Amino acid sequence: MSHVRQVEQILLPLIKMAGHTTPNIVFLVGGKGPLRSDFERFVSNYGGTNILYVGYIPYKELADYVAACDFTLCSLDNSSVHGRYMLSRKISESLSVGVPMIATKTPAVQGFFGCFKSLRMVDNTPEAFMEAMAEISRNLEAYKSAAKLEASSVMLSLQESSRRIVNLLMSCF
Repeated sequence: MSHVRQVEQILLPLIKMAGHTTPNIVFLVGGKGPLRSDFERFVSNYGGTNILYVGYIPYKELADYVAACDFTLCSLDNSSVHGRYMLSRKISESLSVGVPMIATKTPAVQGFFGCFKSLRMVDNTPEAFMEAMAEISRNLEAYKSAAKLEASSVMLSLQESSRRIVNLLMSCF
């Protein structure tokens, strides 16, 4: 949990918004980091029933947690160069196990994942995430089917990117 993940700007308002408008959506939140204590305080003061905070998830168990979700969220701080051009591992973790995702629309996300039908790219606002959550919920089976078909493509894309990075690094020596 860090500022680049937009916890305060996107996730917390989204949890509150969904609690009022979409009671059937439950947020499964894991993680640690500099905002962990703030998030834990929010959860204890919030009182809503639409959030389950599980804390740190060991990486070897992460795929099981992700696979248990109907869809996942990845908000990114797109106000900085770093945020606009980073590729969050969270996106590939979700798509590679066949789970649809909603992510902040950034140049890097569009360039790498733009052709995936199981990824909804949205403006970085709680309202945009909420709208995408409602759409995926209405068409869940179609999004899940697309995610399952695209899962192997994600893995191939990641392998190709890794190969390109290694070749680029090797050309420097």
